[in-house]
Amino acid sequence: MPFTMPSTHRAPARLLAFAVAVATVLAMVVAQPAWADAGREWHVAPDGDDDGAGTATDPWRTLHLSMGKVAAGDTLVVHGGRYDERIGNLKPLPRGTADAPITMRAAAGEIPVIVGGMTLQLGGAHHWTFDGLTFAWSDTLTSGAALVRMVDGEGWRIQNSTISGNRSYTALRVMAENPGQATGWTIADNCIHTTIPTNAQNNDHNIYVGADSRYGVAPGPGVIERNIVAGAANGSNIKLGAGEPSLPGTSGVIVRDNVLAEAPHNVVVAWKSHDNRIENNVLFQRNNGTWSEPWYPNVRGLDLTGGGNLAVDNTGHAEGGVVESWRSAQAITDRDNELVDFVPSPPSDPCVDLAPFVGGADQIGDADTAGRVSGSSRTSTAAQLAALAYDQADTVVIARSDDYADALAGAPLAGLLGAPLLLTASDALSPEAADQINALDASSAVLLGGTGALSNGVAQDLRGLGLDVSRLSGANRFETAAVVMGELPASSTVFVVEGANADPARGWPDAVALSPLAARTHTPILLTTTNRVPDATLDALATLDDDVDVTIVGGEAAVSDAAAAAMEQTASNGRRSVARFAGRDRYETSNKLAESGVDQGADAGTLWVVTGLNWPDALAAGPAAAAAGVTMLFVHGRDAERSPTTLQWIHDHVADTADSLMIIGGPGAVTPLAVAILAAADQ
Repeated sequence: MPFTMPSTHRAPARLLAFAVAVATVLAMVVAQPAWADAGREWHVAPDGDDDGAGTATDPWRTLHLSMGKVAAGDTLVVHGGRYDERIGNLKPLPRGTADAPITMRAAAGEIPVIVGGMTLQLGGAHHWTFDGLTFAWSDTLTSGAALVRMVDGEGWRIQNSTISGNRSYTALRVMAENPGQATGWTIADNCIHTTIPTNAQNNDHNIYVGADSRYGVAPGPGVIERNIVAGAANGSNIKLGAGEPSLPGTSGVIVRDNVLAEAPHNVVVAWKSHDNRIENNVLFQRNNGTWSEPWYPNVRGLDLTGGGNLAVDNTGHAEGGVVESWRSAQAITDRDNELVDFVPSPPSDPCVDLAPFVGGADQIGDADTAGRVSGSSRTSTAAQLAALAYDQADTVVIARSDDYADALAGAPLAGLLGAPLLLTASDALSPEAADQINALDASSAVLLGGTGALSNGVAQDLRGLGLDVSRLSGANRFETAAVVMGELPASSTVFVVEGANADPARGWPDAVALSPLAARTHTPILLTTTNRVPDATLDALATLDDDVDVTIVGGEAAVSDAAAAAMEQTASNGRRSVARFAGRDRYETSNKLAESGVDQGADAGTLWVVTGLNWPDALAAGPAAAAAGVTMLFVHGRDAERSPTTLQWIHDHVADTADSLMIIGGPGAVTPLAVAILAAADQ
């Protein structure tokens, strides 16, 4: 049937509100700077301008300045790229409130890297949330510094962030300068790893919560939960307590549902620390071959004189056991902790390799809450998807496995040909792809991209299997997409999406989210950059009849209004109809596209879920989902609650996740904890 994109509604732009103040008894009205308005969204980017407006199209440049301009209730969106600055000693840091917190978060799908760390002192962070940031070491830091140091403050939260490569005493330090401060804080859903030894034995930690000798004040209660914390080779992954017995102890800290690994001690509770709770963590201690001993435990009370510390329901591997108190007048209470033989291999990437264990002891083993399609590699996962969705296929479509460029436009072709999209290495046909081609009894193959993407060796391997081989390619991805469009039947609509971006988190999400719908409707996909439409795309649009509409999938950050205006000019009368179809983020966009897919016959109640953080699993899943007649949605692979539209879809449409929910990709892509959240959404 002809495909028509549903109409979309764009809310009118919010009018700017101007704050006024009575400056004198004459009641002079003084307009405040635009950034003084509360509840606003501001933007900062490495290529921005600190004299700019702080908007998405005119962002600020430095984090230090931007953080000083926000107000209670505001959100500071941090765009991807490298920030070579140390955030520190803002005078003072603006304060949020419990009802109007300040959020500093990564832009959707982007990875901002702060090289130089962060020290928030001088009153601390009050009701700030730091979300999705990456902190990396800089050689400008001193060995005694913390990569991230949170001093004082109340109700602050660090979440969904990465802190790694630390070469100081601690990666993340929580401390107080003033009594009653550093309280009500949360460290959740982060990956904090690889603190490289630089100091004396047992002095380098990943997370350190304790009094500093300069101030003699202990930090207040807080929560450390659902984190990956690994690789403190010269200390502990988490230390609760000061560095000397004369200082006050840490108290009221809850450490729960984390995975802690690759350290002589996973948790140390020291000196006067009291009334802390260590619960339902997965703990993998490892003798590092330097100073750690085989008998070291996972959780250690060290010279402990404070009482009320409890370790309960933890699961650990260590020759020294799960819990032990050494030289301690007050022992840590050891309750219902389990020692297991299982220990994973040393992780090459802790954030990926240890992700399956986040959420606590029940993550050792798979929960029977959903099916999962996952191979040992992206080529293997693509082959398994083909086996799941196709009983037989005369044709297969082949794309390279290490880049999404040429495959983005291949979904409608795969749908038209009834062909799976298989991935392979560039130089030779991958064995998993070859095995699946034989299983499907295919007789022909279409290669996407030139010989730089898929070599003649791949073509020769396919011919060796008895297949007829053809190739669709241009000089670049934009030309290849136009060539693919030429193989498709005439359509009343053409999709245009962002298809290239230096940021690895961008350039692919909208095309991949679109792929099931495009495969089902055989609607062409053309590619563009954000601000300039390539000549190949403009030329392809110019060949279309004037009544063929263009639908841009993605917001203005992906495809600008200037690019849309250039597309309008491709009609002979200069007025081609160009519409935009987008959600607030990639998850809502995939949800809207799925609704259109249901209108075209996809089953809303059978759902395939792929991570929205990376492309390999989703690239092959789109055409397969269309062939299987199911719906495909993005989910945040580490924190499913960050994709609420996906959770709502499950609640509204999926009756039983055990039978109707399929996870595409391994636990490193969609963690067991994320699966558990998805499974609970059907209630």
